[in-house]
Amino acid sequence: MTTSQHSHSFDKMNEEQLPVAKNKLHGWKHFAGLYAGEHVAATEFVIGATFVALGASTIDILLGLLIGNLLAMCSWWLLTAPIAVETRLSLYNYLNKIAGDSMTKLYNWANVIIFSVISAAMITVSSTAVRFLFDIPAQLNWYPSSLWFVMIVLAVGSIVVVVAMYGFSTVADFSKICAPWLFVIFIAGSFTLFPALSNHVIGSTTLTNWQDFITIGDNSIWTGVNDKGEKGIGLLEVIGFAWAANSITHFGLIDMAIFRFAKRKSYGLFSGVGMFFGHYIAWISAGIMGAGTAVLLKTTITQLDPGDVAYHALGFSGFVIIIIAGWTHCKC
Repeated sequence: MTTSQHSHSFDKMNEEQLPVAKNKLHGWKHFAGLYAGEHVAATEFVIGATFVALGASTIDILLGLLIGNLLAMCSWWLLTAPIAVETRLSLYNYLNKIAGDSMTKLYNWANVIIFSVISAAMITVSSTAVRFLFDIPAQLNWYPSSLWFVMIVLAVGSIVVVVAMYGFSTVADFSKICAPWLFVIFIAGSFTLFPALSNHVIGSTTLTNWQDFITIGDNSIWTGVNDKGEKGIGLLEVIGFAWAANSITHFGLIDMAIFRFAKRKSYGLFSGVGMFFGHYIAWISAGIMGAGTAVLLKTTITQLDPGDVAYHALGFSGFVIIIIAGWTHCKC
């Protein structure tokens, strides 16, 4: 092949097919902010409440989420980031090089379906906040029971798509700005409702020691009994869920698309910012908010949607957190 043929072939290649250039690499703050924004998301309200409904115990939640999220962080650090930094390619282009077009297309379509479901879940959770403005009842089934709620989901989804059209960097910058605020709001919501739980269990709004927290958790939040009155999930299930929650992005190597821009392989450790702020503290905070709201409204957590929990924990700012948290996660 002549020099001119090489040049013509190179010109026909899309920039995405080429390894990332050195001048486009990012520092650690970029990845810390990106993962914090992605994993402090609207669905944390749902997942945090789900652990309550599934009947995990307090110790299993505190220890299981710690171990599971540590394993997830190590998966990004030891698997995804090294491959991404060495190749400087996204998974799709890397897979194309080693397996050809057919396997790449198959993997791509599988991920289209998976991320469509994830994004739809984020948008739907965000829409549970907007429904309050139109006095639409809570949507507690797997299917919508209101045409107006469907219209709200479509409207919110359209806004998310417009934001995403501005590209990866824009969404990453948006996440970095919102992440600290989202984290603080999650903590504030749990602090707001915990006194109600404390008073309900020990007859006082003040904790005197760590055992008081465990007692309140075991009796009104993570009781070890599911919503059917049966023994709930255990430590291994909690660890497994926390580790597997994002397995498609670390074991599945989808986040090669992110870490190909990293200056060092060690930046995979900054996935822990999202894991421990979002999938540890936010899940625990969401469980506290859900249980606290159920106590205040004299109902069960299974009869509440994220909009209910956010409003009673945080007022109108709760609506904002659900909407914004849904946007920051829809970077895919």
